[in-house]
This record gives sequence, structure tokens and C-alpha cells, in this order.
Amino acid sequence: MREIVVGTDCSGASRAALVFAGKLGRDTGAHLTVVSVNRAVARGGRAARTQAELARRQAAEVLDPLHVHWRIEARAGDPAAELDRVADDHAADLIVVAGRGRTMAQRLLLEAVSSRLAHHAAHPVLVVR
Repeated sequence: MREIVVGTDCSGASRAALVFAGKLGRDTGAHLTVVSVNRAVARGGRAARTQAELARRQAAEVLDPLHVHWRIEARAGDPAAELDRVADDHAADLIVVAGRGRTMAQRLLLEAVSSRLAHHAAHPVLVVR
């Protein structure tokens, strides 16, 4: 395994996906691409920059202690489509996403993204619960 794409929305559920992907990357020597997708605003907006910075901080907090190689990509648009695009761009071996959040809104959003990826992505998808 050489490349893992992991999606994050900075929630506790996506933190668990980061931990799992980080350990898998450490154990296999894979490089991680952490993807933060803001569906509400155009690329470059203040909210998108804030979300991307929070995602970078969360990724550093989780992944740096594991000594894995990682980078972050901030995208705007539909999370499932953007994660699939990033996986294509980097010839990913695996996409890792969270399966459900703690709040009802998070559960609906995360399950919708993970379900769409599991059914339509061109790459294997691992859903962390």
C-alpha cells in the first residue's frame, strides 16, 4: 500500500478515521493525503480557510506522533465526489472515511458520504465506525 486518502470534517468521528488511517499508514509505509471538503462556500472563502486550518491542526495532532508522511488538501464541493477525485489524483490504494457522527446531523451527513463512496468510488473504501 502506497497511498491512503482520508476524509475529515474535524468531528470526533473523522478523528477516529484519521487515527485508523494513520496507524495503517505507519504499519504499511503508505503516505496519507488528508482531505477537508467544505461544501458550503467557494474555495478561498474565510470559512473554507478556517475549516482547512482546523483539519490541518487535527491531522498534525493525530498523525505527527505516528511518524507517518502526510499532506493536506482543502477542497470545496461535494465531499464524496471530491474524496474520489483526490483518490484518482494520487492513485490511492484506499479511501478512509468516518461512518457516523455523534449528532443526528453528523450521522446523516457522514453516512451519506460514506455510503456514496462505498457504492460509487473507483477505489476501495474503508468506513470507520
